[in-house]
Amino acid sequence: MKNSVQRLAPDREFSVAVPLRRAAEFPAPDRPIAVVAHIFYPDQSSEIEHYLRNIPFRTDLFISTDTRAKAQKIAQVFRGWEKGKAHLSLTPNRGRDIAPKLVGYAGVHMQYDYVLHLHSKVSTHTPEWWPWRGYLLETLLGSPEIVRSILAMFAAVPPLGMVAPDHYEPLTKRVGWGDNFALASELARRIGFRLSPDHVRDFPSGSMFWARSVALHPLLRLKLNYSDFPEEAGQIDGTLAHAVERLFFLSTEHAGLQWLRIAVPRFFHRTDRIVSIDDPREVAALIDDRSAPVPPTVELLRALKNRKHAE
Repeated sequence: MKNSVQRLAPDREFSVAVPLRRAAEFPAPDRPIAVVAHIFYPDQSSEIEHYLRNIPFRTDLFISTDTRAKAQKIAQVFRGWEKGKAHLSLTPNRGRDIAPKLVGYAGVHMQYDYVLHLHSKVSTHTPEWWPWRGYLLETLLGSPEIVRSILAMFAAVPPLGMVAPDHYEPLTKRVGWGDNFALASELARRIGFRLSPDHVRDFPSGSMFWARSVALHPLLRLKLNYSDFPEEAGQIDGTLAHAVERLFFLSTEHAGLQWLRIAVPRFFHRTDRIVSIDDPREVAALIDDRSAPVPPTVELLRALKNRKHAE
């Protein structure tokens, strides 16, 4: 039965506006970044390659798809990648984008400090969802300044483990366990923590995000296999991949780190929960407040905004 709780606690619904004005003051990563991308729809390859050009740092690509014909099309798009190495692999058509990234490229997360998870998301359920992929890519990779801001936050705040886009606004009311609580609860038990069906935990809807690789280690230690994921049958909810998606932030917390949502304000009608800061170090106060017994309220967020305007 689908869980009746569908919304997140309102006091946890906040994000930080990007880009940050002072991001350029922080050093670039001293090692290459890994991009792990599953491209099931090769027609999206050029769009993804275009956005990846906004990463102003050394970047190694780890791309997967499920057929040789698709791989040939993808290879043509990325043949000129000069910012680092590019690896392309074939994977079974199981587990959507989740299995190829956490099973097929599990070892990548042990070799890099930072990883970006992407996929060629196509949401055909309703026309209102069609722009979702573009929204996620714009928020994570919309400009070199956005990318610098995200990496500056990681550099400035060591406890920060994952940065994901705020929920795509038309989907906000649908964020919840859905049909995934039982599977997510069993995975959580294996990792070492418990879930409550009455407490809807936040997660990076759409499963695209930047992370310190260590934030994913609790999930990687499950040692999932492709055979654990069901055969593809057009499922829109209730699969192991959907359950894992809801555990990314919880994996981050179990690794002893914290997470943050970001937003580009122009994509939102409602902006009162988007916090504007200039200095990446200010993120530390926000995530510390959220982890406190009483998480940030709308009043606190407005006070932060007012303080910035007054300075």
